[in-house]
Amino acid sequence: MIKIQEPGRPWEIVHMDWVTGLPPGGDRSYNAFLVIVDRFSKTPIFIPCHKDDTAIVRFVYETLDNSNNIKSTMTVLSRKI
Repeated sequence: MIKIQEPGRPWEIVHMDWVTGLPPGGDRSYNAFLVIVDRFSKTPIFIPCHKDDTAIVRFVYETLDNSNNIKSTMTVLSRKI
C-alpha cells in the first residue's frame, strides 16, 4: 500500500467526488454537485453543477481560487467507493 502524502498547508491536497442523479433544481437546473474536501483542515466545499460538465479542472481551480486565494499547485485525489 502506498502512503498518501500529508499536506503541509490548507488546500495543498484535496479530495473530490461527484454526487449525481439529483432532480434538477435552482435557476440553472443543476442536477449534481461536486464535493471538494481540503485534506489539511477537512473543510468541504459543495459546488452545484451539471453531471455532464466537461471543463471541470478550470471550473474547480477558478472556484477554489476565488474562495481561498490559491496560487500554488494542488494535488487532487479521487477514488470510487
